[in-house]
Amino acid sequence: MFAILKRHKRFFLAFTLLGFALRWIYIHQFHMVAGDGLIYGDIALNLLKHGVYGLSGETGPVPTLIRLPGYPLFLAAVFSVFGAENYRAAMYVQMFIDIGTCFVVADLARRVAGERASRIAFVIAALCPLTINFVSVALTETLALFFTAVAFDLAVAGFQRMDSADAGLAPLSDHWLWIGCGLATGACILVRPDSGLILITLGPVIAWRLLRGGHRRHTFVAGVLIAAFAFAPLVPWAVRNWRVFHVFQPLAPYSATDPGEPVLKGFGRWTATWVADYSSLEDLVFNVPGETADFRTLPNRAFDTPEERARTQRLFEEYADAGNSLTSEMDADFGKLADERTARHPLRTHVWLPVMRMLDMWFRPRTEFLPLDIHWWNYRDDINEFLITISLGVLNLLIVAAAIAGLLKKPRMRFVGPLVLYIVLRTVFFTWAGTVEPRYMMECFPLLFVFAARFVASFGERAFAANRTGAAGAAPA
Repeated sequence: MFAILKRHKRFFLAFTLLGFALRWIYIHQFHMVAGDGLIYGDIALNLLKHGVYGLSGETGPVPTLIRLPGYPLFLAAVFSVFGAENYRAAMYVQMFIDIGTCFVVADLARRVAGERASRIAFVIAALCPLTINFVSVALTETLALFFTAVAFDLAVAGFQRMDSADAGLAPLSDHWLWIGCGLATGACILVRPDSGLILITLGPVIAWRLLRGGHRRHTFVAGVLIAAFAFAPLVPWAVRNWRVFHVFQPLAPYSATDPGEPVLKGFGRWTATWVADYSSLEDLVFNVPGETADFRTLPNRAFDTPEERARTQRLFEEYADAGNSLTSEMDADFGKLADERTARHPLRTHVWLPVMRMLDMWFRPRTEFLPLDIHWWNYRDDINEFLITISLGVLNLLIVAAAIAGLLKKPRMRFVGPLVLYIVLRTVFFTWAGTVEPRYMMECFPLLFVFAARFVASFGERAFAANRTGAAGAAPA
């Protein structure tokens, strides 16, 4: 990669500066600290002020394990240098990390698709507003994008070295590639627990290489090093949770509750029988419990009969009367509604709605962290806002389409199997989990940039081949 940077230093310098400028604009125009960002910030402040990894309570910080420590530790480090609650400084640091991701993406593209694709991938990553947006938000995505790209770049580098090596012992430099891959994976898991999908992706690839034969010793060592260094950062966290809560929890609970807190699943099961797009989460689901839940925001697909509609409305009235508190009895009633709706239309709950949520996660205009209406189809309210939103949606669609075209382009790229498998597993996992937050697909975008760059680079290769053929034909006999 250093040779490419040296040969095209003006090119990379120009787009690096442009990338910084775009991220600076986003930070100053669209910065956002809300929801999970405030939780991460609260934990970071309690770490700095009280030495307690916890949330603020009436009598002081209360220990918690509902969030992994990666991002709170990042915020705590920034706050310790630039001042408490200086989220803007954290965003500036994220800006530099995100530019680093662009270089890693370029290196990954170089390995699997060549030098021309490397430069194009850098441009796409540096200028793509879909990923730039997360620099201006106090959330984990910028760090997760970086560590995901690093993990796969080092993994591909290791596989390339392995396939070109002799049958003897792998050199120490190869071991460092696998150690780095493991550490990047472990860091990514500490930021987001679903990053364990990187390990789940690399596991079958390494198992297949062991079964296929050839370089088995190298492959076995690679698997051991990746696993060991990926799990190592989780050990202190698991030990802390055992000492504080007396539970074995090496990640974070899916329910986002601390030990001893009630886990109310009925409401979630009920929402899974009708939620099809992200707007429903912001309109209602994110508000329960604790905030006002407006029954009028429910779409018609939330009811099958007038009797069911009346029962649901009564539950919403009970919720309001209880001070926006979801009791175990209400949760059980929502669970009964969920069971009845699922029994009545099992394909709707288990097939059609998950497919709709998957499509929404992949193709919805990614405006949830911009001052744009999440109901993107309401063009009558503000036509200019609607056009901006549609433009972002079209850009998202073009990137996905170009990535698919790049994968199908011949000659096929090498070593992309793990990258494709990761995208598939991530899509299946979050579809199965019942979520519909578009940001959960963002970790796939560094890989999509690589595939899209391969597609765009193919046009340049075709033009170069045509010019060379024409020049040869025009030469004198």
